[in-house]
Amino acid sequence: MNYYYDIILNFNKEGKPYYNFYEWEKDDDLVKIKKIPIFRIEEKTLLNLFEYEGKLESDWVSNLKDKTTFKIENKIKTISYACIFTDTKSCIALNFSQDGTIIGKSLLLLEDELNLLEIGYSLKKEKIVFTRGVKSKNKNDLRQEELIKLVIKKELEKAYKEKNDNKLIYYHLEWFNSLNKDIEKIYHKMQDDLKNDLTDNVLKIYYLVRLSYNKI
Repeated sequence: MNYYYDIILNFNKEGKPYYNFYEWEKDDDLVKIKKIPIFRIEEKTLLNLFEYEGKLESDWVSNLKDKTTFKIENKIKTISYACIFTDTKSCIALNFSQDGTIIGKSLLLLEDELNLLEIGYSLKKEKIVFTRGVKSKNKNDLRQEELIKLVIKKELEKAYKEKNDNKLIYYHLEWFNSLNKDIEKIYHKMQDDLKNDLTDNVLKIYYLVRLSYNKI
């Protein structure tokens, strides 16, 4: 069984919406996961897990028994049944009851999702049987294009805040095929361009960002 370590999750309560990471609040029940199983599954199955409530086969879920650990008040405890699924394009964390019913869902912080997408390529696909129930309540209403822009925006803000001028110059060069060392000018130029329609050059920057996290 493969695991991911040191991740923060925000499981919704049964019947309540689950939120994108940028909508998390300080008073949410954020869980500091120390270790959690990860699995690669088919894209269609993952989409169903995003969109529907339901249950997995109890025999399969039983293999997850106490495999997930979390830290609270300097003590390590376990979550009875939980895991993360990915199809190498998206990720979702799920919490189950003993009979396999989904009782909680969580999306991931950006950096963790990027790391897990890369890890997913090295995993063999797991076959799971998911019985769909009612439609999930969620706040995941961003289009793929908007999520790509958000990834780039956060990366630019991080580089600018940390005064990583070389990274900003490199992104600008790849983005506009133009060398410019005026940091203020190129930073605002790139941020402004994210307000426009998605282009191949913007996609190039998105993949460069993902690759940079994969090398960490």
